[in-house]
Amino acid sequence: MLDNLQFLRAVAASLVVMQHSFSRGESYGFPAMGLRSLDGFGLGGVDIFFVISGFIMTYSQSRAPKTPREFILGRFVRIVPLYWSWMALIVSLIVLVPGVFRTLQIDLEHILYSTLFLSQPLLSEPPFIDLGWTLEYEMLFYMVFALTLLLGNGRVQLLVLGTAMLGFALVFGQWIVLEFLLGVTAFLLLAQMQARGLGVGLMLAGIAGFAVMHGLFADMHRLWTWGVPAFLVVLGVSAMRGRHARVLSYLGDASYSIYLVQVASIPLFYKVASVLPAPQSGAAAWGDVVSVGDLLILGSIAFSIVAGVLLHEVVEKPVTLVARRSLLQPQTALPRE
Repeated sequence: MLDNLQFLRAVAASLVVMQHSFSRGESYGFPAMGLRSLDGFGLGGVDIFFVISGFIMTYSQSRAPKTPREFILGRFVRIVPLYWSWMALIVSLIVLVPGVFRTLQIDLEHILYSTLFLSQPLLSEPPFIDLGWTLEYEMLFYMVFALTLLLGNGRVQLLVLGTAMLGFALVFGQWIVLEFLLGVTAFLLLAQMQARGLGVGLMLAGIAGFAVMHGLFADMHRLWTWGVPAFLVVLGVSAMRGRHARVLSYLGDASYSIYLVQVASIPLFYKVASVLPAPQSGAAAWGDVVSVGDLLILGSIAFSIVAGVLLHEVVEKPVTLVARRSLLQPQTALPRE
């Protein structure tokens, strides 16, 4: 089951990279042609991440219960060291090479609130690294989850967790946080029902849901257009027979780095592409089916995956190891999410 979700994490990270490559390619004059029908589908990668997070947190707590302190320290070690390290690297790059990014500028207040995962609630704007908006929702969910653990493990804890997240959504209008509850629900359903034979069907229903909702109901809130299909995909994939593939499992482990690195890898890729000798940006590579923009999207995805793997090996693993040794008990294992 966890191997399957690792595969799905790798897919979700690639979907987000694909989506940002569409928009970056357009801004550099490399529009997609053959892949244009996929423009927009990459948005669902974030929702898949949120549903997986709700699923794994509940699964991990059911298998190896943790105290609130142990839980939040584990989440800190998993999320914060890489995020802060990557932010520091980006800030250093901007200081050393001014203008290297078209939109990122040094703003100490913005950076401070971003490091505290409070940019959106206090500044009403995305974090310094805009991809970090998802991490601010993740940290909110982790804090609420940790607090509800004071009630122990069981139905009361889950009931209070659901009530708290629903209350937050109602008061602040942030319905996207309910996607974490969809992940919790997926785990509870999998634990209670004989879903093993339904896995493929549920996954295909989720994929079809992405297509239908994106095509016909794009104006609805993403909780419905992306969250519900993501719920079906996660439930289906987790219900399928586990299959271990070393490469995909590894990419799942590196998916956090792949997700973060794209803030630099995609602009770098297109900056280089824009100065290299090439056909006219809008020209077709093969007939009227595949454009240069299509090839560059695929190249951007591949480049970002390689860059993410490097970030995973060179930064994420070492800083996470240091944080784990400093904050966690030696025997404490981090869940694979």
